[in-house]
Amino acid sequence: MDGGVQERGKRAGTENVSAIVGLGKEIELAIGGMEERNKRIILLRDTTINQILNRIPYVKLNGNRHKRLPGNANFSFVFVEGESLLLILDMNGGVASSGSACTSGSLNPSHVLFSIGFRTWVSTWIVKIGV
Repeated sequence: MDGGVQERGKRAGTENVSAIVGLGKEIELAIGGMEERNKRIILLRDTTINQILNRIPYVKLNGNRHKRLPGNANFSFVFVEGESLLLILDMNGGVASSGSACTSGSLNPSHVLFSIGFRTWVSTWIVKIGV
């Protein structure tokens, strides 16, 4: 696209100053409450991890217990078919997935879990925690 005189011929259009200012304010607000929100989400995540590990047999937490994103808990289950578990969770208000969006439709085990040492096929699901 050819630019206008106000842009020294480099690009067309004029900057949307009000949108730029609005974005700056939104970033300021998001960053301002981020630490407090993350503390709350980490507490929810850690509680969820503890409850699942203490109450459900044949379950393994995938990855490091503490070095993970605030709203993520990833588990593997032995003897459980993933889709059945997802249906039960969904019917009871749970939010989970049996893999990442980029591997939806694939029947292969997770390449990520394989790369961190998982060599057996187990059902895996990801709990998304937070708002």
